[in-house]
Amino acid sequence: MKFFNLFLLLLLASSTMRGQENESQTNPATAEMQVQEIPKEKTCIALITIDSDINKAMPYIVLLRKLAQDPKIKGLILHIDSPGGNGGSSEIIYRALDAFKRLKPVGVAVENQCLSAAYKVACGSDYIIAPSSADIGSIGTRWNINQYKNVKFNANNRSGDIETIILKAGDYKLIGDANVPFAKEDQDYLQQMLDTCYQNFISIVAKARNLSLDNEKVWANGKVFVASEALQLGLIDAIGGFDDALSKMKELLEKRGITIEGELEIIDYPLNESANAKK
Repeated sequence: MKFFNLFLLLLLASSTMRGQENESQTNPATAEMQVQEIPKEKTCIALITIDSDINKAMPYIVLLRKLAQDPKIKGLILHIDSPGGNGGSSEIIYRALDAFKRLKPVGVAVENQCLSAAYKVACGSDYIIAPSSADIGSIGTRWNINQYKNVKFNANNRSGDIETIILKAGDYKLIGDANVPFAKEDQDYLQQMLDTCYQNFISIVAKARNLSLDNEKVWANGKVFVASEALQLGLIDAIGGFDDALSKMKELLEKRGITIEGELEIIDYPLNESANAKK
């Protein structure tokens, strides 16, 4: 008798479980609730901001390598608001971005200015978008030379000329020193250096933006262009804001076969403070 009662209890339990399974299969509301409980993977985009002089490259390089290896990061947007910086640092970052975009798309969203070395960095991206009133360009090179003349000082109500004795080894070692007269041959030497850097700069821009070097004096003359002019010259891809940069990023991701559901998830990656620290 006890065995029979136990058999009935097991039979009832089995029927109840089958009924619950059938209900989940036939009841749309229950099935929908079960689907909603499964979290969807978000499409994550990294955000890096460049908002001051570019004087150091390594913090950018370290971060870019980290993002390239992170499987959850599908693309990168640079938010640029910078007047420029050093030629060497900007070229290193440009080359790193150019390599990065072969793995994942890179976009640039300009805020107020993207000038000189900052524009060189932007050329490493797949596209550049800026508001119509932003400043773009300043494609050129410069070297500041300070020269002291008739320097005097006052101490204890006395004044006198400052005399500096300088020794050197190497004919060009003191070029640019404010205490040394700036000879014509020194100026010619520095001009040659600037011309070489300039040719390197415009070659990068011409290749990245598909521009002709035949009319470099139009777009690479050191002028600062408002974004509407820069668009006509081919220096940027579109007029717009950050949302437009995100829309373009979606297009590039879809071209690479990445399905996007909902809005892109933006993950801000602050740089080490030394990245933009002024010298």
